[in-house]
Amino acid sequence: MRDAVENCIRSGPQMKLHDDHPLLFLEHMIWHEGYHHGQIKLALKAIRRPLDDKEIGRATWRGWTDKAPATQRS
Repeated sequence: MRDAVENCIRSGPQMKLHDDHPLLFLEHMIWHEGYHHGQIKLALKAIRRPLDDKEIGRATWRGWTDKAPATQRS
């Protein structure tokens, strides 16, 4: 994903739509991840198996907040 966005930015393609810039696509992907996170939590809550916000947040968002290079993650 990073390489695709970087290549598009460097090549400088003209925008055909109001939201087709590579950075806007990346932003959409991040927000979409959050949307699914919420949908899963709602489904589990509906079947009376809710997850604690602090616990599930730590587990699912670790990849976004871990500052170590991917090669150093455990």
